[in-house]
Amino acid sequence: MIKKSQTGNNESVKDSHKAPETVVKEEVSDRRATVELTIEYGMASDDVAKLLYNHGIIDHIRDFDTYLMVHGYDQKIKTGTYIFHVNSTYKEAMKNFTN
Repeated sequence: MIKKSQTGNNESVKDSHKAPETVVKEEVSDRRATVELTIEYGMASDDVAKLLYNHGIIDHIRDFDTYLMVHGYDQKIKTGTYIFHVNSTYKEAMKNFTN
C-alpha cells in the first residue's frame, strides 16, 4: 500500500494485518542404530566397557570404566541382554544394565 504524505512524497506503509507465523514443532526420534548385547555373570566393569566399546556404544573404554566406578555403578551391574544405542552417552549406556 502506498500512502501520500503531507509533503507530497510517496512512502511505503507496512501492512499491520499479517497472519501470525505458524511454528511447527517436530518431534525428533532417536534414529541411532541399536545393538543387542548380553552382559554375562562375572563380567567386571572393564569387561562391560570393552564389550560396549567393541560394538560402538561408547567411545573410550577406560573413561567409561572410570565413570562406572566413580558413580558406584560398577557394583550395580546386572546380567542380561540389553539393547543399546550406538554412540550413547555414558549415562544412557549405564542405565541399561544398572537399573
